[in-house]
Amino acid sequence: MKTMRPIMRTSRRRLSGVDSLILAVVASSLSVATVNATTTVTYYYSDMQGTPLILADASGNIIATADFKPYGTQAAGSPTAGPGYTGHLFDADSLLIYMQARYYDPDADAF
Repeated sequence: MKTMRPIMRTSRRRLSGVDSLILAVVASSLSVATVNATTTVTYYYSDMQGTPLILADASGNIIATADFKPYGTQAAGSPTAGPGYTGHLFDADSLLIYMQARYYDPDADAF
């Protein structure tokens, strides 16, 4: 069994005049956890494609659940900013999924 060192990624966002530092822990290109400015830890439990289906707090309590139809339309749960369909970032403002090189519209099944 090979032990892999997780990659940590940080990003700084300014929301409603408040500067927040967000730390993302990524292992094997899957988001594992995030830590926000108030040091709240959120853990992601993902399927084989990297889609987070369960979010839990540091105590293991389930915060949110989600389910997706083929091609990324959300079937259950509320969309949240952050890792979404196949682990790519969901943009709550545009309702699009950012897939590194372009944006994907799950309702239209098109880029």
